[in-house]
Amino acid sequence: MDTQQFWKLIEEARSQVPAPANGDAVVERATALLALRPAEEIVAAQQILRGLMADSYRAPLWGAAYVINGGCSDDGFDYFRGWLITQGRGTFDRAITDPDALTELPAVRASAPEWDFEDGDELSRRLPRLTELYAEPGRVDAAARL
Repeated sequence: MDTQQFWKLIEEARSQVPAPANGDAVVERATALLALRPAEEIVAAQQILRGLMADSYRAPLWGAAYVINGGCSDDGFDYFRGWLITQGRGTFDRAITDPDALTELPAVRASAPEWDFEDGDELSRRLPRLTELYAEPGRVDAAARL
C-alpha cells in the first residue's frame, strides 16, 4: 500500500458510512476494509498513518484544534489529527497548509459554540431571569454558587 492507496481506502470508507464527518464511523469502516487485505498492506497503512500524524504535528494546526475544541491537550491533538485524516486527503492537505480553512467544514461549523458562558452581558441577554437570580454585585457566576 502506498499513500495514494491509503487515501483511496479512506475515501472508500467515507463513502460507505451514513455520516462521513463522523471520524469514528470512518475509522471503523476503514479498519474493516483494511482487515480484508494482506498483512503487508496493513503494516504499510500503519506506517503511512504514522507519517501523516507526524506531518500534521504543527503548531498552527494545534492552534486550530485548540480553538475548535475549546482547548487541546497532547492526546486531544492526536485525536484531532486522526479525525482530520478521516475527513479525506483534500481536507487534510488543506488544513495542513491553511488551518483556518477548517471553518469551511460543516462539522467544524456545527460544533462552533453559540455563545460564551463567561460573557456576563451575553449570559444576561440569553438567560435574564437566571442571571438575575444568581447574580452577585459585579459578578455573574452561577456555577460557582451551585
